[in-house]
Amino acid sequence: MKYAPLSICANGKSQYTTPSEYVRALTRGDMAREEDRRYAIRSLLRAEEEFRRGETLPLSALDAVYAELDEELR
Repeated sequence: MKYAPLSICANGKSQYTTPSEYVRALTRGDMAREEDRRYAIRSLLRAEEEFRRGETLPLSALDAVYAELDEELR
């Protein structure tokens, strides 16, 4: 059975010229999303450990972080 989306994406009329290029791109995207998910989970677990040890930042410190992030996103 031939899948239409794969043949459409790999027919030379898009950025992919072969089905294998398309599949490799999908795999790379999946791997990147999985790494992002793992990073987020590790960060949450680390934050939970810090919270349990009482190593949390005061809200004023978070305000500085938010301001810095806001400036970067502009």
